[in-house]
Amino acid sequence: MQATARMASVVSSTLLARRRLIRVVLPTPASINMTTEKFINSLKRIVAPELNHLLTEAPLRPGDFGWYCREHAVITAAIAKSFGHVLKIVYGEVSIVIGTICLTTRTAIPEDKHWWCLGLGLPIVDLSARLDFFRPECKKHLPVINDGPCGPLGVLITDDPSAHMISYDRPYLVYTPLRTETSSVEEFLTSRSTDFLKGAEAAQITRRIFIHIHRLLSGSSRSYIGRMNQYQALVDLQTIDDSPKAVFAHLRGPVP
Repeated sequence: MQATARMASVVSSTLLARRRLIRVVLPTPASINMTTEKFINSLKRIVAPELNHLLTEAPLRPGDFGWYCREHAVITAAIAKSFGHVLKIVYGEVSIVIGTICLTTRTAIPEDKHWWCLGLGLPIVDLSARLDFFRPECKKHLPVINDGPCGPLGVLITDDPSAHMISYDRPYLVYTPLRTETSSVEEFLTSRSTDFLKGAEAAQITRRIFIHIHRLLSGSSRSYIGRMNQYQALVDLQTIDDSPKAVFAHLRGPVP
C-alpha cells in the first residue's frame, strides 16, 4: 500500500493498488495439536515478517492501509496447504476505530475491501496487518492469529454493520466477513491473471513469494530481512521459476 517509483519497475500498478488492514483477539483453542501449534508459531515468527517485508508499504493517503491483503491471504493459504493444513480465504470488511476516527473498507469499491484466512481452528488468520502505521506502540506486535490482544487494541468479529461506527473505550479492529472464496489455492496461484489477483505481474510475484517462503520454512532459502530491502528482494525473486509445474511441486509438500 505504498507505491514508489522504484517499486513500480518490479510490481505492476495493479498490485500496488491493493491493500487493507486487520487485527484480532481470541484465546488459542485447546483443540489445537502440537503439529498445528508449530505451524502457527512458524506463521508468527517466520512467514508474517517475511511477507510484510516483501509486500507491505506505508499508506499513501487517508483511508489507505498499505497491506496487499489479497497477496498475503493467498500466500498464507498456499503455505498452509503445502505443509498439510487447510486455510480458506475470506473476503469482508475491516475497520480501525480509534476514538472518533474510523479507517474503514466499508465505503470502498468491492475489489478494494479486505481479505484474510480462516482455519486451524481460528476464525481469523491475517498476516497482512501492520498496525504500527496507525499506532506507533504496536511496532513489534504479533500477526493477527486470534491468540491474544494486539497491544492496546481490541478485536471484534461481527455481522453488525453498526459495529464499525461505534466509538469504543480503546482502539478496536472490527471485522465483518462477507463471503468465503470458493476457488482453490491452485487456481489463484497458477492462473496467469485472475479476477482475484489482477494483472500478470501481480500473480507472478505472488507465486514467486510463495515458493520463496516455502523454501524458507523448508530450510533451503534465506530470509531477505536484514539482507535486502524490499526493492532488491523483489528483483532477486525474479530468478525463481514460477511455472505451474514448480508451483504444484511446492504445493504438494517440502521440496528437496
